[in-house]
Amino acid sequence: MIKHRALILTIVLLASVQARAQTATTRRTTTAPAGHDLGPEVLAFMKPMEVAAGDDPVRQKLTERHNTAVRLLELRVEGYRRGLSDVGMITEAAQLAARAKLELAQQVSERDRIVEQLLGVSKTIESRLEQQWKRGIVSEAEVLRARYARETVEVDLLKLRQAGAGPTTRPR
Repeated sequence: MIKHRALILTIVLLASVQARAQTATTRRTTTAPAGHDLGPEVLAFMKPMEVAAGDDPVRQKLTERHNTAVRLLELRVEGYRRGLSDVGMITEAAQLAARAKLELAQQVSERDRIVEQLLGVSKTIESRLEQQWKRGIVSEAEVLRARYARETVEVDLLKLRQAGAGPTTRPR
């Protein structure tokens, strides 16, 4: 449950940072390339997954659901940039994507990889928010929320490694 909350908080912060940076960029220019401010770790986190031929029906549906959640989150962030979605819509989509990603993890090593990937995303968000704070675009409170999210992910990763948690879905 803690891992889910950290993942959700990080995705929400990512979406907020991305949308805010995009809005600031749009104010300065009329066209900004999609994904302009996203690093490779963020783009990889938002990447849809392939349904494998050998996957059982439950895993296939989990993968389809993950991809739907990722696309929904992308659309909500795009809508927010255009003023069509609010932060609540991004939060809802982020919760769906986080839940779907964690449910797909079958092995401890997969969960570990997901949490490490999340840590990379958290560090990127925190770094970008710090830069924006220094330029007066965001408040210090937003930087502290990002820092708290990163620290939470670090704690979750340590707990995961200590506990050797079992799979969330069981392969047949």
